[in-house]
Amino acid sequence: MKRITVTEMEPIKPVKTGEVITIQRAGEILILDFWKNRSLIGRYCMDQNGNYKTYITNIEKKSEQPKWCKIKLSVMISGESPYWMSLYSALDKVVVSSKDAQLAKEFLGGIKTGYRKYEKLRDIDDIESNYNQEKRIQYETSRLLRLNQFMDALPAIPDDFDSWIFETAGAGAEYMFFDKQAEDWICTACSSRSADSGIKIRHNDVVTCPACGKTVQAKKRVRSVNKETHCLLIQNIDTEKSVNRHFDIDLEWSGTGKRITKSESERMVLYRQHPRGKTRELFYNQYDRRSSRALFDRNNPANRRTFPVYLYPGGIEEGLRGTEFQRWGRLLKQMSETSEKVHYAKLMTMREPWVERTVEYLYKGHFRKLLEDTLENMYWWGGYVGPLNLRGDTIEEVFKIHDRQIINRIRDCDGGENTIAWMQWCGLTGKKLKQATLEWLVKEKIKRSDIQFILDRMMPEQVMNYVIRQQGSSYKNEKTHAVISQWEDYLDMASQQMKDTSDEMVYRPRELKRRHDEMVEEIRKKEMAEAMKKDKKRRAEAEKRMREKFPGAEEILKEIRIKYEYQNEEYIMIVPKRLGEIIEDGNALHHCAGATDRYFDRILSRETYICFLRRRNEPKMPYYTIEFEPSGTIRQHRGYLDEEPEIERIRPFLKEWQAEVKKRLSSKDKDLARISAVKRKENIEDLKKKNNIRVLNALLEDFMESAI
Repeated sequence: MKRITVTEMEPIKPVKTGEVITIQRAGEILILDFWKNRSLIGRYCMDQNGNYKTYITNIEKKSEQPKWCKIKLSVMISGESPYWMSLYSALDKVVVSSKDAQLAKEFLGGIKTGYRKYEKLRDIDDIESNYNQEKRIQYETSRLLRLNQFMDALPAIPDDFDSWIFETAGAGAEYMFFDKQAEDWICTACSSRSADSGIKIRHNDVVTCPACGKTVQAKKRVRSVNKETHCLLIQNIDTEKSVNRHFDIDLEWSGTGKRITKSESERMVLYRQHPRGKTRELFYNQYDRRSSRALFDRNNPANRRTFPVYLYPGGIEEGLRGTEFQRWGRLLKQMSETSEKVHYAKLMTMREPWVERTVEYLYKGHFRKLLEDTLENMYWWGGYVGPLNLRGDTIEEVFKIHDRQIINRIRDCDGGENTIAWMQWCGLTGKKLKQATLEWLVKEKIKRSDIQFILDRMMPEQVMNYVIRQQGSSYKNEKTHAVISQWEDYLDMASQQMKDTSDEMVYRPRELKRRHDEMVEEIRKKEMAEAMKKDKKRRAEAEKRMREKFPGAEEILKEIRIKYEYQNEEYIMIVPKRLGEIIEDGNALHHCAGATDRYFDRILSRETYICFLRRRNEPKMPYYTIEFEPSGTIRQHRGYLDEEPEIERIRPFLKEWQAEVKKRLSSKDKDLARISAVKRKENIEDLKKKNNIRVLNALLEDFMESAI
């Protein structure tokens, strides 16, 4: 569209006042001048292809100049977004002469783009929409063509890739399958058949193939053996870029031979030099039904994730040379040759220099399990949650252990982060751990924090013996973590009841389950009695004790009130002013909020907060207790007796509240939210380990995430 043709043509001034459109034609361009009280607002132009532009002349700020922009006619007339104002309603208020309308009708009739069903100027709405749609289709087609050409330029997969992944991921495993019809055996190593010798071979027996002499595993009950795994291939493309290719692999051994199925999940293109300064681009595999081919694009609708993978040993240093990951080339080459699975994708997202040093220490020191745990606890924003000091300059500083014999002990047993944590405890306390006790702690995945409540009175070996004894009597078939959790709850309740928890008869009862149940009943009766008395004096004394036990918690509640309180016409979200209110709310609704110290500990550490959901017309009547993270993510919502009355009715309000909270969050709140999310995941994993299905299912049902 020739803009100069439009600007050189004088607008036709209207005779009438109000909102008026005057129309004229400049060659292949239709010009619609929009006036308000004889003041020119803008000039809308459209050519014979349906392409349109608007020249805004009425500028509110004196410092601005008239400008061309891509807005619809309805927007120019109404000043509203096209989603709120249609051209049909906008033209109802505008005056157009019959002569101008006829001129527009003749011009619009010659445009091929658009389906016209109205008279006068209303066809423009369809023409605009269809023109924009055609341009979007053209752009997307061109973009996908360029993307496919870019992806097709990748080198071919190496010829030995399939045999390498079978040897590496399959660990050289071979099988011999029994053919019931032919009554003979088929070896996957040599593909030969061997007659049944009459010697009884059971399913999974390890035997020798009579034909090739290789050691194989007999499979008599299944027709195939499958193994899923993942691998990474680093390849050089050209002088400007290389690529990391992640594959999902399915290996199959059967009577017909060995078969591998490869599905490329994602590609990370690494740039040596890019005109816009990019260092890498990530593309995810999205199956394109129209072309029945893999389509790689930047979107990730399948929510693909990376995993620990095997790394193909060829082309690593060449592929990383000149990229931001060049420093990893030599180390990754060495790691790939040991045929171990490592989370390379996560490792390469860490840009801090101390990460490379720590990984090299752990790999070359043969701390395989520890390397796996460390990478699992690294996060893309540079955070690390674990027992190591990743910024240490020596292995002693990294481990925070200065006794080389202890470090060698960790390596000899291939200990992970839990082993490190217990060895650090030994160094801090000067106490020793027998190997049998350490193995039990690691096997049962018991962290220091799990039994910290009793370590001031009992040694880990004593804890082990006590828990095993309880599992043999009143806690038969219970997981270790379940017994420890009951023990901690019992001592927490005993402390609340002012029992002498330093007395061995109290902290180590002979029958833990019976004493736990008795303590629960004792507390229940006491609470009922106190509720019946409604003694304000005692309530004030209890609140005073709570303030002394959790100093600063009420100040935190006061600080967050303006951020998290909210109401609409039906419901109101209230942040409690006193810690005692949380207990009162829990007692009134008969659920666990406020019954244990963990909720107040979380408030004090800003991991989660508590608020009350009430009906707006009954703001003092308990209805729901809500536990939520700093981001607004809801962990629990509990009504009377842990039931959830009208939950589907209140969920829209909770989402509305989350949307409002999101607007109020500060950068500090977002940092706290990330930490809280990590702790939530750890809590869920802990519940899974303890096999606490009831609590886990309840938490998952209540969970309502709020994105930040």
